[in-house]
Amino acid sequence: MASTTIDTTQQEFEQRSRDHWRATCPLRQLRRAHGMSQASLACVAGLSVGTVESAELGRRRPRLDTVATLAKALGVDVGEFASLWVNWLDRRPQ
Repeated sequence: MASTTIDTTQQEFEQRSRDHWRATCPLRQLRRAHGMSQASLACVAGLSVGTVESAELGRRRPRLDTVATLAKALGVDVGEFASLWVNWLDRRPQ
C-alpha cells in the first residue's frame, strides 16, 4: 500500500512540475499579455493553430524561422525571444 501512495505522490509531483513548466512558456505569457488566443496569434503569424499549440506545450523544438515569425507577430525582439525560448526548453522537466 505504501508503494502505491509513493508512486501516486511522485506522479502527481511530476505532473505539477510539467504543468508549472508549461505555464512559464514565454510564448504563452507574451500571447496572453497581448490578449491573444492561440487562434488569433496563429492567424497573425500565418501559422496553424496546431503549430502554436505544440510550441506552447513544448512538444518539439520549433525551427528558428517559426520562432522568428512568432516573435514578429508578437512585436518582440527575435533574438531576445529566441533566447528566452531556448532557456525555457532547456528547463523541461524529465
